[in-house]
Amino acid sequence: MLNREDSTPQVTLVHAKVVIILEANFRRAGLHSRSMMPGIIGLKMLKGFISYAHADHAAFKELRTHLRAIERAFRIEFWADRRINPGDYWSKEIADAIETAQVHIALLSPAFIGSDYIFDHELPAINAKCGKGDMLLPVIVDRCAWSWVVGVLQALPTDHAGRLLPVHEWRPRGHGYDAAREQIWSSMANRFGPPKGIFPWGASP
Repeated sequence: MLNREDSTPQVTLVHAKVVIILEANFRRAGLHSRSMMPGIIGLKMLKGFISYAHADHAAFKELRTHLRAIERAFRIEFWADRRINPGDYWSKEIADAIETAQVHIALLSPAFIGSDYIFDHELPAINAKCGKGDMLLPVIVDRCAWSWVVGVLQALPTDHAGRLLPVHEWRPRGHGYDAAREQIWSSMANRFGPPKGIFPWGASP
């Protein structure tokens, strides 16, 4: 059940505290301020991980298309295992992908919450990385008990009034995916600094 109270100032305050804690982790790692973070994009390719339920593969594919703009702009590569099926064993490849990622996206839905695989393996590994300063961005695909899972974090996408609206309730639905993309872009720009333009328009080749 969608809890619209999670967009209240109280949750915003909790989210701000989470950001402060994560920034403290960055400082302990030697990143003393956000002003240093744009250099990360220029030095190496960032890594991202997308966690989603097998039943939400269509939603994953659609969001993945919208995320290509973010991959190009921020020099980040999002990884997800397209071959995961119910009952599959915890894969070292998945564990390694989570371990090397700095940004994690979770596609929240009833199927996501109902997945033993995600709760037994992926979420604990992602949570451990977030304790070291990684970013987790929850995207609400369908109405579900998402606040029970990631209630302390700011979920998305939100509409123009700042209200959380699951992707599948946007009309047309593509606007929901693009709103999620826009808000993920904004969060990454706040963390890593604004991306550079992809082309030096007007410059001589």
